[in-house]
Amino acid sequence: MRPRETARRLLGLTAGLTVAVVTVAGCNGTSQGGSTQGQGGKGAAHGAIDYAWWGGASRNEKTNAVISLYKKAHPKVKIDGQSSDFDAYWEKLNVEAAGKNLPCVPQMQARELNDYTKRHTLMPLDKMVKSGAIDVSGIPKNVLDTGRGTDGKLYMIPYGAAYDGIMYNKTIVTKAGLPTPPTNFTWDWYTNWLTQAKAKLPKGVAASNLDGGNADVFISYTQSQGASLFKGDKLGFSKSMLAAYWNMWEKLRKSGATISAAAQADQGTDTPLEQSFMAQGKVMSATTPGNALEDAQNAINGVKGGKLAITTHPFGSSGLGNVLITSGLSISANCENVPTAASFINFFTNDAKGAHAFSSDNGAVTVTKLLDAQINDPKTTPEKKEELEVYNEIVDHKAPVIVYPSGYTSVFVDAYTRAYQDISFGRKTVAQAVDSFFKEADADLQQG
Repeated sequence: MRPRETARRLLGLTAGLTVAVVTVAGCNGTSQGGSTQGQGGKGAAHGAIDYAWWGGASRNEKTNAVISLYKKAHPKVKIDGQSSDFDAYWEKLNVEAAGKNLPCVPQMQARELNDYTKRHTLMPLDKMVKSGAIDVSGIPKNVLDTGRGTDGKLYMIPYGAAYDGIMYNKTIVTKAGLPTPPTNFTWDWYTNWLTQAKAKLPKGVAASNLDGGNADVFISYTQSQGASLFKGDKLGFSKSMLAAYWNMWEKLRKSGATISAAAQADQGTDTPLEQSFMAQGKVMSATTPGNALEDAQNAINGVKGGKLAITTHPFGSSGLGNVLITSGLSISANCENVPTAASFINFFTNDAKGAHAFSSDNGAVTVTKLLDAQINDPKTTPEKKEELEVYNEIVDHKAPVIVYPSGYTSVFVDAYTRAYQDISFGRKTVAQAVDSFFKEADADLQQG
C-alpha cells in the first residue's frame, strides 16, 4: 500500500515539474501590493499572495473552498493558488528555494521542514504568534512543536496531523477466531498475534505485510523503547536496537506470517491504494497511514473483503512511540506581504467553516475544538471518526516530537528500505546490513 506521502527527491532536483495553477493567476514568486512591515505580521490583509500545496483533485477542491471562504471574508486579497502532486511539488519548491523565490505561503511537512530552514528560506513565525497575528492557542503543544526547526524557532503552523498505525481486517480476524488488538497492546503481543494467525487464515491471506523496511514502524519502535531517532544530526539509537528490530521481522517472514520479500518489493511504495494487498483482502494487517482508512474501506467494499479498522502501533517499555507527521503552512523569507500571509495562515488553521470544508483531508485538524466538532458531527463517516479518535489517543499519550535534521529523506526513505531489502533477499546478514546502514546514514546526515 502506498505509504503516507513522503518526499523522494534530492535537493536541487529540477526535472519533471508538473504544476497546475488551480485558482486565479496573477502573481509570480512572492506577492504583490502588500507589505513586509512588521515581522509580527500585524496589519491589514490586502494585496496578493501566492499559496502552494500538494494534493490530488479532492484536496484541490477542498483547498479552493477554504480559499473562497477566506476571500469572502477578505475581499481585498487576491490569492494565487498553485497545486501539484506530492513529488512534483517538492521538486518545484526546491528549485524555487534555490532561487529565493518561494511562494509567499508554501505548504510544509515536518519531515521536510529543516531542508528549508537550513537554507534560511523560511521566516520564523514566533513574533507573529506573540503579536496575535497567528493564533496557536488551540493546538496541543506536542503537535505545535512539530513545526519547529533545529534552532527551536517556529517555522510551520501545523494544520493537519497524520500518523501511521496498524490497519487490520476485522472480518478476517473474527472469522479466524483471533482477538482484535486490545488497548495498549505490546510488540510481543503483536508478533504473537501475527504468528498465531498464520495457521488460521484462509489460503492466499497473509497475517501481515512485510513491514521491516517501512521506516515509519521503526521510528515508533525506537520511541517506544525510550530511544531517540536522532541526537542532533546523528542517529540516536544503537546498532543492537536496529538489529533486534530487523531480526523480529525476519523471524516473522521466515515463519510465513508475512508476505514474501518479492511480493513486498512488487507492491512497492507507489501502488494505488485500491490495488494494495490490504484493500484486496490479501493480508490481515499492515502498517498504514491512519487517514487511508476511509479510502481503503471504500476500495475493499468493491471486492466484498470485509470491515477494516485502524489502531496505534504497539506499546514498548516506554509507552506508545507513535509520532505525528504534521503538515502545515509557512511564510517564505522572500514574502513581501507578511500581514496577509499571516492572516491567511491564521484563517486556514482556525476558521470553523474552513475546517469543515477541508474535513481533515491532510491528517486530523490540529485545533482541538475543531477536531471535536468533526468527531461529533453526525455527517462524519465512521471511518473518518475512527481515524480522528486514534489521533486523539496518540496525542493523549504525549506523542513524541522529533526534530528531523536535513538529510532525513535520503536516510529513512531510501537507505533504510534498501538495507532491509538486502536482508530479506538474502544479500546481507542482519549485522552486515546494520553496519552498512549506519555508515551510509552518518555520511548522509553530515552532508544534509
